[in-house]
Formats: sequence, C-alpha cells, structure tokens
Amino acid sequence: MRASGIGTIIGALPGTGGDIAALLAYDDAKRSTKNPKVPFGEGAKEGLIAPEAVLIPLIIALSAVGTYAIQNNPSHIYWMLGFGVFDYFLKTYGFQVGPVILGVILGPMMDSM
Repeated sequence: MRASGIGTIIGALPGTGGDIAALLAYDDAKRSTKNPKVPFGEGAKEGLIAPEAVLIPLIIALSAVGTYAIQNNPSHIYWMLGFGVFDYFLKTYGFQVGPVILGVILGPMMDSM
C-alpha cells in the first residue's frame, strides 16, 4: 500500500517520476521489512513487488488516453504513443530516460539564462 502511495505521488511527476518512485518504493520496502525470508538483492519478494506497485501512474496515464479518445482528439494519443516509443528506444540502447528527458525540458531554459 505504501509503495502504491509513493507511486501515485512521486510517479506523477513528469520526467523521472516513475524511476524515482520505483527506487523510493524499493528503499521503503527494504527499510520496513524486518526479517525477509530471502535477502534483498537476491530475490526478496518485498523488493520485487514494491517497485511494481508504482504502476498506478501508468493506469492513470491509460485512463488519460481513454479520455482523449473519447474527446475525439487523436493528436493527444499520438503524443502519448510517440513518448512511449521514445522511452522504449532509450531503454533499449541503455540510456537513462529520466536525465535525457530532464535535459530536453530544462536545456532550453538553461540556454536562455
């Protein structure tokens, strides 16, 4: 339940929200589990379940896609799919998605200063 709460609050942040939420959920599970049957880092079920519980923002995003589809505005759906494909290729080629997106968003702001 705590990991879902972390995922809902932190995971909703644009850019690195999902990555940070997964790390925080794992850390919270590691700190709150007193005696795991299997050590963390070797397959403790608490450490596997907590980062996956942050998928609530994904469900919210899918709901948003459904809402855009109802409004008959396909450009919103194309934007969502485009970002998904971009995210897939970044992860496939070993790039950290969060820093790349932050650089894309914050880079022009830093240049204008």
